Amino acid sequence: MRDATASPEQTRSHAPAVTTIFCEDRTPLSLCRYGDDDARAAVILLHGFIQNAAAWSVPSRSLVHTLVDAGYAVYPFNLRGRDGGVVRHDLLTAVDEDAAAVVHAVADRHERVAFVGHSMGGLIGASLPPRAAQKLAAVAVLGSPLFPGRPILHRRPVTTSLWTFGRGMGFSGRAFDGPRYARAFVAGRKLLDGAMSRALPLPLWRPGSFADDNDLRHTLENAFAFDSHHVLADLIDMVRTSGVSAGRLPIARRLQEMTAPLLAIAGDVDALAPPDSVRALVQRTASRDKRFLEVSAGHIDLVVGDSAPSLVWGPLTSFLGRHMQ
Repeated sequence: MRDATASPEQTRSHAPAVTTIFCEDRTPLSLCRYGDDDARAAVILLHGFIQNAAAWSVPSRSLVHTLVDAGYAVYPFNLRGRDGGVVRHDLLTAVDEDAAAVVHAVADRHERVAFVGHSMGGLIGASLPPRAAQKLAAVAVLGSPLFPGRPILHRRPVTTSLWTFGRGMGFSGRAFDGPRYARAFVAGRKLLDGAMSRALPLPLWRPGSFADDNDLRHTLENAFAFDSHHVLADLIDMVRTSGVSAGRLPIARRLQEMTAPLLAIAGDVDALAPPDSVRALVQRTASRDKRFLEVSAGHIDLVVGDSAPSLVWGPLTSFLGRHMQ
């Protein structure tokens, strides 16, 4: 596979082929493929909590099309619940139903398959059930924390309150309104990108990481989606249980069963996935071939910021090139 970075012109030239697959519980998922169906190697891309597949691209650059230009078939997909409505699924459903179904479908079409996830998406890729995990030639996690949030937020009163809120809202079926939060970020992005962002508890990007305001605005307006409050409670549960479980998902056991080559990249100022938390996830896997890389980035700019092509996409494509032959 060749290493490449797509230009805006190349990005516009790629169009997806869309099919529908079904999870074991008969939930339909739209599976988009970029690149050639007969490509030997394929890369699955999975977004994080309250995001969708648009999180991989901005108007001036796209990891999706960078990987297509490197010769891969690329499958960025959306977990269920992105459109809102009544949403009651949990993290185990996202892992064992949605992600597992996509891995099986892609592995049926291509000889070598890699799973690349951002934030919660990486956690899902590292905790797949064995039948799906064994089909992967490589896994990469980008800003994926075993213990989400800064340590100051891990105090029992905070985690208990967040967990209780998530479970209560989850049982009500009311979706977590990601777009509403994104609208607030759009309105305050200038402030968030200024000096005060360093003092905020959850900055989403390193100040100055988007020189073109259109790129940041595109991400905030297009890449945020609805999600399940149960998933939020499950993510908080990893903190409450010291990484043993995430709701019904036995995260500790799943990570111990993960043996595929692993690349983990963390942003040095990422408050949602601090480097030590990403490193903790890596250490709990059973992979004998694993690499941890810390770069100058926050959370969303880790994937689509100005420096992402050099700091993240470069090491990622090199890693895939070594394990996808």
